[in-house]
Amino acid sequence: MKFLQIDINNKTTMEIFYKFYREIIVPNFDDSERETIDQFEHELKLEDDSRKYYIVVILDDNSNMLGGIIFDYFTETNVGLIEYIVTDSKQKRKGIASESLKFAVNILNKEAKKRRYERIKFICGEVEKQINGKQDKHYFWEKYGFKKLDFDYIQPALDSEKQPVEIMDFGIMTKIPNSEFLEKGINTKDLINILYNYYGEQPNSEDTLSKMKKEIEGKGDVILLVY
Repeated sequence: MKFLQIDINNKTTMEIFYKFYREIIVPNFDDSERETIDQFEHELKLEDDSRKYYIVVILDDNSNMLGGIIFDYFTETNVGLIEYIVTDSKQKRKGIASESLKFAVNILNKEAKKRRYERIKFICGEVEKQINGKQDKHYFWEKYGFKKLDFDYIQPALDSEKQPVEIMDFGIMTKIPNSEFLEKGINTKDLINILYNYYGEQPNSEDTLSKMKKEIEGKGDVILLVY
């Protein structure tokens, strides 16, 4: 299993990314929650020490695509965020997502240590809400202790032609990078910073972000985890 980091200045890796987007991203994410090629390219071009952006494609020994992971490191909060983690439909339940996450945690810890932190503070992400009494999120997220944060999360529209998405929960993975995560929640200011760092450049996101910010600030200094 090989992990290939996509480099906007490397034509070979970009060709692999375009194939990854067409063959794995598109079939696994609907239009409302899927960024465009142009948006991914824009993120790869950004050079800002406040946020590091990674697209990593996982390949087998014959260079066949197995899956991929896209994630961020936010310097101010020392937090990682998983944007996408996806496996080819023919490769499910083979541990590829877990290996992808381990790889990302290793990179995130290296980013943290560059900034003189001992390690990454925590890792957050989005999963689909509970629907009709059943949890519509992959076993993978449960495995790593995903816990929802206690606020009404709305994913801002990914572009001007799309609508905000209200079927997701935003939370943290409590079993990584350490299994002794015992906090009841996270700092309110940290959560607001993460959301603005993540979505601040999206068009028409201000109203959605302001709405969430108002609710989060009303919760006090800590946003609790919902177990």
